[in-house]
Amino acid sequence: MGNAFSRKNQTENEEDSLKNNELKELDEPILLELPVWFRELQNQSLERPRSKRCPRTSVRSTEGVKKKTKVQCCACAQEVEASHGGRQCRQGHHICLNGCVETYIDSQLADGLSAVPLKCPLCKIEYNENIVERVMKIKQMDKYVRLVLTKKLQENPDNAETLVTCPNCNYYEYRHANAKEIMFYSDVDIMADSDDESDDENEFNQHMECHELQNLKLRFEKLLEKGQGGECPKCHLIGNKNPGDCNHMTCPECGTVSI
Repeated sequence: MGNAFSRKNQTENEEDSLKNNELKELDEPILLELPVWFRELQNQSLERPRSKRCPRTSVRSTEGVKKKTKVQCCACAQEVEASHGGRQCRQGHHICLNGCVETYIDSQLADGLSAVPLKCPLCKIEYNENIVERVMKIKQMDKYVRLVLTKKLQENPDNAETLVTCPNCNYYEYRHANAKEIMFYSDVDIMADSDDESDDENEFNQHMECHELQNLKLRFEKLLEKGQGGECPKCHLIGNKNPGDCNHMTCPECGTVSI
């Protein structure tokens, strides 16, 4: 029995060796057909020790970084530096200082109360008040503050308050209709809700010149009217008198005759 198994194994081994020899005979012609330089190169690559792979280095382009330093003004469509110092809304819309901010503010203030608060011309989002104060000229700021105060009065009519302006200068007063006190505004902070009355007396004294000019103007107008005509001694009505007319005048109001 054991001899039978051993003979069987021997027969199988002989068959396997024959198959391997046949495969070698089939492979050799294929290898011989390859060029000599290719086989040498293949042998060199197999004999050469594997080297560690070098880390790949990538050079980032600086074009994108440069572009970020430039922004486009939505008014003049020109590219300006990102730190142009003009105005920018929360959506990233810029208005540069090359005359665009000043022109835009003037155009908005010309619209009156609709300009309060100032908004971005593209997305209509309100500007930060700190930015508004920083880029406005003095005259623009004064007009804008008046518009803000006037709009507050209109939105709260129950407060019985009014804004009184001087006809001769830029001075104005914020008055309570039901009280005798007067709030004088100087360097008004439009962000503050409280009233600044610390320098009331100084402001009033500085404004006395305007009151005096107003009184002098009224006196001058009265003297001018009196010089051009006669005053009725009874009702004090002043009538115009043309040069060369008779000195006798009859008052049309009370009928008094004067010379």
